[in-house]
Amino acid sequence: MSEQQLPEGWQMVKFGDIAKHISMRVEPSATDLDIYVGLEHLDPDSLKIKRHGVPSDVAGQKLLVKKGQIIFGKRRAYQRKVAVADWDCICSAHAMVLEAIPEKVIPEFLPFFMQSDVFMSRSVAISEGSLSPTIKWKVLAEQKFSLPNKESQAKLLKLMLSSERSLISSQEAKDSFEKLRIAISNEYLTGNRRLLGANGEWKKVKLKEIGTFKAGLTYSPNDVTQDTEALLVLRSSNIKDSKLILEDNVYVNCKVRNDSLAQPNDILICVRNGSKHLIGKTALISDAAKNATHGAFMSLFRTDDFRFAFHLFQSSEYRKQVLRNLGATINSINGKDLSNFTFKMPEKKEREMITDFLESFDMTAATLTEKFNNAQKIKNLLLSKIFNI
Repeated sequence: MSEQQLPEGWQMVKFGDIAKHISMRVEPSATDLDIYVGLEHLDPDSLKIKRHGVPSDVAGQKLLVKKGQIIFGKRRAYQRKVAVADWDCICSAHAMVLEAIPEKVIPEFLPFFMQSDVFMSRSVAISEGSLSPTIKWKVLAEQKFSLPNKESQAKLLKLMLSSERSLISSQEAKDSFEKLRIAISNEYLTGNRRLLGANGEWKKVKLKEIGTFKAGLTYSPNDVTQDTEALLVLRSSNIKDSKLILEDNVYVNCKVRNDSLAQPNDILICVRNGSKHLIGKTALISDAAKNATHGAFMSLFRTDDFRFAFHLFQSSEYRKQVLRNLGATINSINGKDLSNFTFKMPEKKEREMITDFLESFDMTAATLTEKFNNAQKIKNLLLSKIFNI
């Protein structure tokens, strides 16, 4: 769109004229800061950082972030990760640290603009590389966008902040219920609480006694293809909130035995990752995962009692065993150690009762998640109406 075609009060600007790139590097072992933010800690389309790690989780130079600065995932920009830091911290070098140039843009306005489809689509278009496309600041800084003047920004910002408050409110309701669900789940999965009519004996069992594990596929970059009819390789990025997400998929031209293909109700487990946060994370394989296997940093657990087992994988007892068995030098779980994870389990009838009870909580959680998703859609629609001129 040319300058002449722009609505009154709008103008074309280079991104480098409204945003400043901050590139202050720091060694995690040499910082006094307590918080590390990796790209895995950022949620798509969310300006709020809801979780984080600590500097001791990582090695190698990271970026220094001041409170109020913007963390933008320059690697795999299609994941739409933009957030505002609530504290001084360090962040992944796969991010850009940015701050608004207040003479040109209201600082609170800039992160909303960066969440728009206009900005995100351009970011994806200028990314370089195939497996891990990345944005260069020099290229991004030269990109031209249409932007309202500061008077119009102030008016639009009120709408965007109202939408953001609604989104945060629904997020907090969802997160609060999730904490309650987890607390109740842990009580019943350990036998500390019993359902009415349940009085059978609980026995200690190892995971290898109730199911089997399948090691993952090792493949090379040369095996990767754009053919979506090829073999789908499930990775840690396909797990989100204990659910299988078939996005950011990788397909390979490889052959595997039929018993190595993922089956519905197999449990996908991340056993190795650069972030401790992701080790041990699980998702239940759905019917949507056609012609799929799992990568070498993953494992599959197959059991007839998958409903109860999946709840065990969400329990605090499981998480304790994951952290207790992490590799000393690499964030990973040894397959043998994983198969020996031990839990107390009731008899089959009580397992079914507990599973039915916990799945009723899952239904409420799904309703709250739907409300959150609707609030997100409203915000995205608002951003689209504002910036897609």
